[in-house]
Amino acid sequence: KENVDEFLELLVVPPGFPRGMEFTEQNSVTSDRITEEEAPAKIKDLVKKLDEAMVVELEKKASEHPSTKQWYQRRVRGSFAEHEEQIKSRGYKKEREKLEKELQQLEPVKCSICRDIDQFYMDGMIMVELEREFRSRILDTPRVGKLLHPGRLLVISTAQFPYHLAVILASQIRAEVRELTLVVLHEANYLSGISSDTGEGWQRSVGLLKCSPGVNCRTPNTALLRPSEEPDFALCNGVLLQDIAAVLQDKVQTDMEGIRKNLQQQKYNPRNWNRTPVDSLLREMMQVTRPSEIKYEVNDMERVELLEKVEKQCAVMSRFSCTNCCSYDQHLDQASKLLYAKLQLERIAYSLSYESLQFMPEFEVRVKVLRRLRYLGSGDQLKLKGKAACAMSTSELVITELVFDNFFKDLAVEAMVAILSCMVFQQKRCSEPELTPELEHAKEQFLKLAHKIVEAEVEEGLRANDADFQEQFRFGLVEVVWRWAKGEEFSAIMQYTDVDEGTIVRCITRLDEVLRCIKDVARIVGDVDFESKMERASLTIKRDIVFAASLYVQ
Repeated sequence: KENVDEFLELLVVPPGFPRGMEFTEQNSVTSDRITEEEAPAKIKDLVKKLDEAMVVELEKKASEHPSTKQWYQRRVRGSFAEHEEQIKSRGYKKEREKLEKELQQLEPVKCSICRDIDQFYMDGMIMVELEREFRSRILDTPRVGKLLHPGRLLVISTAQFPYHLAVILASQIRAEVRELTLVVLHEANYLSGISSDTGEGWQRSVGLLKCSPGVNCRTPNTALLRPSEEPDFALCNGVLLQDIAAVLQDKVQTDMEGIRKNLQQQKYNPRNWNRTPVDSLLREMMQVTRPSEIKYEVNDMERVELLEKVEKQCAVMSRFSCTNCCSYDQHLDQASKLLYAKLQLERIAYSLSYESLQFMPEFEVRVKVLRRLRYLGSGDQLKLKGKAACAMSTSELVITELVFDNFFKDLAVEAMVAILSCMVFQQKRCSEPELTPELEHAKEQFLKLAHKIVEAEVEEGLRANDADFQEQFRFGLVEVVWRWAKGEEFSAIMQYTDVDEGTIVRCITRLDEVLRCIKDVARIVGDVDFESKMERASLTIKRDIVFAASLYVQ
């Protein structure tokens, strides 16, 4: 019980708890037991996952609360694992206020031809994402990797530079991901007209997806590759494969190593920077009037399926009438700003809601498991099994199932104690015990009842399969504990195992704690005979050197 309470304090940290740490939006208060600096390292290991015991304990504490689910949500939101999101929520609220003011100033498109422009924008964004995924798949091959060297011309499509001509300045692989450094060709003063807050870059990408007979939606518009005014350049670092719209057969003859050193001079010594080599590179790029794309065979099944999705989306894009509007560009710009603001508000609303909490999906599944096993009743109120599980400090659900299935009723005290040792013994490798027929039968029944819990978890999707459920139970000391409960000397039982003496002593000591917890369960259930049997079981192992007072603490 103390272990469960300590875990809950560390996880949920509700106000008024005497230990742990409390985080709120206004302040953070620490106690002497743990500091805020120590919290990330010591606490995050404890909150990696929820278990049913914690859920049962939460149900017990929330049984008198009018809204149990809201009680859960507030407690999980105040946990250490959600502390970073709580800090971000302050920024979300300010961003939400800003977007709400912008939304009031934006108006929807009022045009009979562009009545489907909102859906065109949304489907166009799907088209762009499919294209990016397809590019990353088709370009992530050794053959393409050999082509991506300095001097190769590309067509890139990013939020800032949709379908722009670029040349590779450097190529490197970091953490098995290829990253490119590119010199991108664009018109003078192009960057001054780009706003990163309105999604305008992606809006232009959608505008290129006019699936008319003259333009293929999966081929870059070559009219955008050559600036109509004075050319300029931008240096892009960390460009990924999905940002590449096409790898061209053309290469520049300019010394790219010299260009790289020249751009480094611009960065560190801008006053004495000589722009002549870069201008020469831009002129050479401008001479590429008819870029020829390198074609690749798509023969992999996954890539073929992805290509089919791209082609289906192209067919969807060709059905919109908004592309025929004479004011199409202005209307698309107007619609994109409005839709972008709405999408951002939806994202912020989700981030501030309880559905975004890290533990809530798993928490909901574990509650379903408890309902299936009848620990929770109508309104998620604790039933008798749930109250019994709250009295346990280890293997709560397993022991509760054993008690309510009358597993201990016809079992001898010595055999009962021996089988329960599998829940406190943790050593993986030890000599195999020799079990009597009674102990062998008890072991089979124990695993059958434990598998009942695993089946419920598998059916609710909490775990994939039941392949490894037996690994949590170690039966290596069953024979030793059985002989100790029969009254044999400690020196005699050591002959039946290769486990260290200290491990055996610790196992039997913890086993006594489990027996006392089961005794409390018997008191909750109201079974006087079972409570008396647990008392006798505790007395059979609580003797001699195992429970002798330690010289180190006396």
